[in-house]
Amino acid sequence: MTTELVSIDESLDSAFEIFYEMAEDSLEYDDLLAYREHFDDTGAGVAVEAAPDWEQHVGFDVDRDAS
Repeated sequence: MTTELVSIDESLDSAFEIFYEMAEDSLEYDDLLAYREHFDDTGAGVAVEAAPDWEQHVGFDVDRDAS
């Protein structure tokens, strides 16, 4: 069985969809309005290389050769 990896862009898109869906339940009303107003200009996510100590934070080995 092979595991198909999703792209970084797909991962970021999914993360923003989840955040947006949960924002209404997680943010105060004024914060939600500010988020919606400013998201297009300032909302962003970036992918970075995993730090050498990442495994201890996530609890599994990071395959640094996977792309």
